[in-house]
Amino acid sequence: MPPTSAPAPIWMRDDRSLALVATLVWVVVLRVVVPGFFDYSEDDVALIQNGGSIGNQIIWLSLVLIPLILLRNRIKLTWMLLSTVNGWFLLLTLYACASVLWSIDSGATIRKLSHLIGIYVVCITVCLVGWNARRFQAVLRPVLTAIMVGSIIFGLVRPDLAIAGPNLAAGDPGGHWRGLTIHKNALGSVSSFAAILWFHAFLYRDTKWWAIVVGLASSLACLYLSGSSTSLVGTLMVIVFLLLGKLTPPSMRSHVTPVVITALLITIICYGLAVMKLVPGLDALISSATSAVGKDATFAGRTPIWDLVKANIALHPLLGTGYGAFWVGPFDTSPSYEFFRRLYFYPGEAHNGYLDIVLDLGYVGLVLLGGFIVRYFVLSNRLLKIDRSQALLYLSLMFYFLLANLAESSWLTVGPNPNWIMVGLAVVAMSRQLLDQRLHAAHGDPQAAATAAPQKSPAADDLARRYRSMTRRQRR
Repeated sequence: MPPTSAPAPIWMRDDRSLALVATLVWVVVLRVVVPGFFDYSEDDVALIQNGGSIGNQIIWLSLVLIPLILLRNRIKLTWMLLSTVNGWFLLLTLYACASVLWSIDSGATIRKLSHLIGIYVVCITVCLVGWNARRFQAVLRPVLTAIMVGSIIFGLVRPDLAIAGPNLAAGDPGGHWRGLTIHKNALGSVSSFAAILWFHAFLYRDTKWWAIVVGLASSLACLYLSGSSTSLVGTLMVIVFLLLGKLTPPSMRSHVTPVVITALLITIICYGLAVMKLVPGLDALISSATSAVGKDATFAGRTPIWDLVKANIALHPLLGTGYGAFWVGPFDTSPSYEFFRRLYFYPGEAHNGYLDIVLDLGYVGLVLLGGFIVRYFVLSNRLLKIDRSQALLYLSLMFYFLLANLAESSWLTVGPNPNWIMVGLAVVAMSRQLLDQRLHAAHGDPQAAATAAPQKSPAADDLARRYRSMTRRQRR
């Protein structure tokens, strides 16, 4: 009686579409960061209209349809992953979708939501097709480094396009590099992420040394050339955090790591209160830090922008104006055109992510964002006990986001920087790694199950012996 074959594994690894998934990441990052059709015009209206072209719509539609096709055979695993994702993250997204009902510009809200959903679907696909614990940085480092190297080359070849000119109305003297991105703050964000990922790779020897040298050198060069003080301060803070996490002796980690995390959170909160001038006199305590990077406590005079934003928030304090419905462009039909009338330039955002959340989604949205951040730290703490180096990377990115949003808007924002792509992918990747712990405990290693050698039947063994015998006779 022939032996019974081994039972099929309950879950197994599938790497057949790795190249396609990597391509999707490249497309979504480049589409968000690089202006459509490389239009570096200073005309905001032209940029906005170009962003709504047929080609742009096809790209975003493909970013939804192709991942859905790849996930068609992974329905069960997809639902399992979604059930473990940060619940506040899902609530915040659903609330943004519901804001279509009261949005002051429902068409703009729907367009922004379509892009947001495209990013989420790509992030889920990355964490379901050919997953491994280092997938987050493995798919992001190449494309971010390509933008860094490309920006340096672009700046040398076309300095008239890669280096921003002065903007006197906004108080910007110019001379800062924007590279392949739309402005210096976008280049600063991309270079910060690249520097953080490559510094993490350096600490944990995650890839080849020459790749680390190229990636770290190009990202630090772009960070310096961008002149973005927010990105510079955030990157330095994260580097210190990663160093402390790496160099802390194992016997002290359970005590030191919570203290360091708490200290950084308190520092960011105090810094935010001082920047927003919510506590009188507190800005004097951070004046030395801001002057060290050539900025005052208001970040290049953003106080007038914040004052106007707060006035508009007062009109819709609870629910907001609807996701993505306020900053639709310098059109006289939009309430945001008031900024152009009063400040003689169009900022395009509140230059504070927390104010923009309240502006779009009201104080309800701010509460949901707070819940998401708290839950993010809770899940990161769980991951610290499983994979310390990866958990430290996710924590460092959240510290950067918390600080960066004091001067730039990144929460739920699709472009012109990749910030929310990083957040979405970090959230899903963290949840996938925690889910993997449960699946491995219940079903074993999928890679081992998929690569295990199949058992041979007696008939197959007999056929192999005959073939070897015939081959020997032919050689004689």
